[in-house]
Amino acid sequence: MIRSSTRLTRSVFMLTLCTVALAQGDPQHAPPFTPSTQTFSAVASTSTPTDAQLTDPATTDWPTTGRDPGSQRHSPLKQITTANVATLKKLCTLDLHLSTTFETSLVEVGGTLYFTTPSGTYAADATNCKVIWHEEYRYQDPIVYPAQRGVAVSQGRVMRGAPDGHVLAYDAKTGKLLWNAHLVDSTSGAFVPAAPIAFDGKLLIGTAGGDWAANGYITALDIRTGKELWRFNAIPQAGEFGADTWPNDQAREHGGGANWTSVSLDAATRTLYVPLGNPQADLNGGNRAGANLFSDSVVALDIDTGKLKWYVQQLAHDVHDWDTSAAPALYSRAGKPYMTLGTKAADLFIYDRATHKLVSKTPVSTQLNTGTPPVEKNPQRTCPGMNGGVEWNGPAYHPGLALIYINTVDFCAAYTLKPGKLIPGMFYFDGSATFDPPGKASGWTYAVNAADGSVAWKVHQKTPMLSGLASTDGGLLFTGDMNGEVQALDAKTGKVLYRDQTKVAILGGIITYLAGGRQYVAVAAGGTWTGPLPKPSGNRVVLYRLP
Repeated sequence: MIRSSTRLTRSVFMLTLCTVALAQGDPQHAPPFTPSTQTFSAVASTSTPTDAQLTDPATTDWPTTGRDPGSQRHSPLKQITTANVATLKKLCTLDLHLSTTFETSLVEVGGTLYFTTPSGTYAADATNCKVIWHEEYRYQDPIVYPAQRGVAVSQGRVMRGAPDGHVLAYDAKTGKLLWNAHLVDSTSGAFVPAAPIAFDGKLLIGTAGGDWAANGYITALDIRTGKELWRFNAIPQAGEFGADTWPNDQAREHGGGANWTSVSLDAATRTLYVPLGNPQADLNGGNRAGANLFSDSVVALDIDTGKLKWYVQQLAHDVHDWDTSAAPALYSRAGKPYMTLGTKAADLFIYDRATHKLVSKTPVSTQLNTGTPPVEKNPQRTCPGMNGGVEWNGPAYHPGLALIYINTVDFCAAYTLKPGKLIPGMFYFDGSATFDPPGKASGWTYAVNAADGSVAWKVHQKTPMLSGLASTDGGLLFTGDMNGEVQALDAKTGKVLYRDQTKVAILGGIITYLAGGRQYVAVAAGGTWTGPLPKPSGNRVVLYRLP
């Protein structure tokens, strides 16, 4: 997970959280938490978008975080092309007058943009930046960490997670709160930063908090009422498959496995693909011998029951905080199904979804001393550091070019082991990381062949690359950097064809869509990040269009 200082410390959010937790009693002996839901209305003012609209590959909208449930982040639009992108103009800017983390994805449906701040949910006109409605959520429980990555829109509802462990549903037209599900106990360190997916009457969303000693879960909620339908343990408990990859109950009960970002869905096979984060304690594997399933893995779940179908683990017994954090992209070639994903260890994986076998593993940033665990004295510089590799925005897949695109962070650190005491709800690292000077940080944009993982081209960027990606049938790849620069690259060659300044670092989503017969590009810009932040913070959404 991305953190807020160049040397790990307890965040101000956790000081608030732990004050409340201690006031309530010893969290290690607190009564079991029971999820609950307040349903204010099961009726929304519209029934769109439908499942058919969400899964239509020809849609001109961007109706989910990854545009399609399989998270390909590719649009068939081609009004804006390699031939005319140089004339692209900034149309308008929606300034939110906030300076907080702004990692939201963007969703566009029927000419309306939807996005989030830590407490705010917005609907804005996708052609002129005007706010249609904006609702601020008043936290009901302590907040853990303010990162929020966006919404799901379905059946007239806009649904999102919250930093206090709740999930909220708003009326898509009016912004009226329809239900509030208290999903996890934030005093344990758990919260809900991920952007959900909605399908077949279910809201599919994961929870996070492993860095604070809370286990992750994946849940399905009823879209109409917010009631929980099923729950899958990211860290298997006693008697469950995979429990034997942990040494004891305490290790399993505080094992991590966070879902930080989003999930991907194969609607045809009704399979949910969930990326899961690192095991706990982050940097100390001495108390958790074994592979530590399902940390640093993708699990494939039955969306109707939550049962495990299969899994692939990218890194067993992680001691560097190298999560599998971003949603995988699902695609098919020659009638065969594949999955690609990036990790914070700076590897891009391709798997065959039919055989579950690894097709390729491609390094996509600097890798150095990756087999060296943290030590108490004289730590070695390791690349990537825990804020390196692939962060919360995952790959894009261009079906016409059969290319996979990924942004990465090239930022190294020296890991120091410092065994400590487990206190639920508090940072649980058993160590620290001292990062390189900010001036040494950079990034990469890679294009990889979907058939075999070979590198087609790569661009060394001046800053870490954390923003979203959007490829198009116009031959373009849109992205952004931490200098605030929006870029349009030739999707075939990587040549930068267009640049424009947003004046704040770009950490969120970049999408493209058709509204009123015109193609637009929308960018979520602003926010905060560990280390180098060349541009001032300030959250805004910027729209672009041809003249």
